[in-house]
Amino acid sequence: MVRGRFVDADQVTMKPVISISAQIFPHLLQYCQSQALTHIALVADQHTYAALGKQIAEQGKQCGLDVQCIVLSADPVQADEFHLVQILIRSDRAPRAYLAVGSGTLTDLVRLVCLTRNLPFISIPTAPSVDAFTSTGAALTLGRSKQTVPAIAPQAIFADLPTLCAAPRPMIAAGFADLLGKFTALADWQLGHFVWGERYDAPIAARASAALRACLAQTDAIARASAEGVQGLIAALFESGQCIADFGSSESASGSEHHLSHYWEMKLLWENRQPLLHGAKVGVAAILIAERYAKLHQLTYAEVCARLDSVAWARAAMLAQIRAGYGASAEAIVAGHAPFLDLDADNLGRVKQRVRANWDRIQAIAATVPTPADLARYLRQIEAPTTPQELGLTKHDVTAALTYADYLRNRFTILKLNRLLGIEP
Repeated sequence: MVRGRFVDADQVTMKPVISISAQIFPHLLQYCQSQALTHIALVADQHTYAALGKQIAEQGKQCGLDVQCIVLSADPVQADEFHLVQILIRSDRAPRAYLAVGSGTLTDLVRLVCLTRNLPFISIPTAPSVDAFTSTGAALTLGRSKQTVPAIAPQAIFADLPTLCAAPRPMIAAGFADLLGKFTALADWQLGHFVWGERYDAPIAARASAALRACLAQTDAIARASAEGVQGLIAALFESGQCIADFGSSESASGSEHHLSHYWEMKLLWENRQPLLHGAKVGVAAILIAERYAKLHQLTYAEVCARLDSVAWARAAMLAQIRAGYGASAEAIVAGHAPFLDLDADNLGRVKQRVRANWDRIQAIAATVPTPADLARYLRQIEAPTTPQELGLTKHDVTAALTYADYLRNRFTILKLNRLLGIEP
């Protein structure tokens, strides 16, 4: 029998049960028994099955649970149509609660499978590498384009501390770097609110900022992969994801630094190059975006007004850029970016006036972003990459992302403000 919490209109507002402990199986079993979850589908990849999935499956069977294991063989597994179909066709038709044993990729695949099949979803993180565990969106590569689609949050999360501490150090560093990107994401969110009129929630922004700063306070412990440090990191990642779920959108956690990361991910895919850890890309991108905020902070009001008066908003030029940067995916990008592309003279004038009227606020927002040197120092403490070269990215990769990435999402960020001010990438 599978009871649990099935997908309904209240799913977005319900917070998951979260357990972080040195021995998760007793808590997982107790939860399954309390929810009458007797049939389980455990989804893992080869590495996460060996790290934790096999142990959970064996213990579950010994305790009378009906456990089906779906172990994806690709290395690495991608959050794409192929692997979604793999999970669906390898699932039996029994109504099961799904356990995602892995990090961000497996979590996103399983959360969408559970949405489509209306089944309970439980997350078992094996690395503190992303903040997506508690969120409701699934970041997928669909049609060779990076998209975040609505899905569901897990109804429960069981985080095994020994497994998290034993995760590969680059994955721990990636989780830390993903959190570090909240500095620029939160700044972008405020920009979008004051200039473009985007929805904003100050209490959620404060929660996201508090989670970030709590994590920074434990940098040394996280660098050692101590139990205390890793518990602090995973708790901060959970809180960041919960902010996304509570707001119903990802602005508190994802801004222009994520847009750069997503563009690089797509470009690597198009060119058949090796994928990179999401958080590692975000950390490097956050430094690049911090450089733009530092330059913005140096502009005077007179310089800004002169730029606003002289720069044209050329739809044809932007369309040409989208087609140059996105190839076969361009028309979907054009459709999603219509509010910016179709901005008429009157509305453009109003946007420019909001920049003038809010210039003091914009300067204050820019001042909240640490310097690029400070961000790099945080990342070096955790042995995370700080430059595109360390990731194997070329100068062309960087220029392309800074030129084209702001078209990926219909949001106003520092990259869009730079475009409005005629500031080259």
